[in-house]
Amino acid sequence: MIKLIDLSIGFKCRNLLSDVTTSFKEATLTSLIGRNGTGKSTLLRAIAALNPNYTGSIVLDGKDIRTIGPAAIARKLAFVSTQRTRIPSMKCVDAVAIGRAPYTNWIGRMQKQDEEIVMRSLTEVGMESFAGRTLDTMSDGECQRVMIARALAQDTPVILLDEPTSFLDMPGRYDLVTLLSRLAHDRGKCILFSTHELDIATRMCDEVAMIDTPFLIHLPAHDFIASGHLSRLLPPQASGLSL
Repeated sequence: MIKLIDLSIGFKCRNLLSDVTTSFKEATLTSLIGRNGTGKSTLLRAIAALNPNYTGSIVLDGKDIRTIGPAAIARKLAFVSTQRTRIPSMKCVDAVAIGRAPYTNWIGRMQKQDEEIVMRSLTEVGMESFAGRTLDTMSDGECQRVMIARALAQDTPVILLDEPTSFLDMPGRYDLVTLLSRLAHDRGKCILFSTHELDIATRMCDEVAMIDTPFLIHLPAHDFIASGHLSRLLPPQASGLSL
């Protein structure tokens, strides 16, 4: 679904990743981990065609993203950023409806089918009863589910999320990743998200990708745990922790 081929990426003369070749499959939930400043967000934005400052190739569904126009990418990939949307008076249903923009007619008018997809997306994330609520009256966790519903309404095979569990309490973090796992497995989506929650990354995901500059170590979760690579992210006093 997503292939990185000889990918190198960095900024301000600092190389974050060098000659990375790997792939992320459909129906798979993959966590992206690494220390602060190692380039997790930079990599996600490059895959989302929002950061052109790289060498090598990023292939999405068999095509290099440099050759795909924005409209076509919007039908293949949805990106949920770390930004918390708090637009006063914007209803949840209207925020989710933005996800239908790649499919609406030339004046951007929603058809009945689009409206049905929007409501179905809200239902999938358990937010259908919040459709008429405004974003500025909701918690971070509720807003994050609405943003995921927007990504679902976009109806893409790939979903990227930049630290979706940040600012959530522990039960909220587990609930959100459980939702992402269900969407990956039940809907056959390729989902890649960055996180600092190592327990969630290793125990709730199918695969783990760790940036250890300038390398990207990408393994099935059980192999990653057994590999010992996780110790590189832990402080010396925590090196014996079992995550």
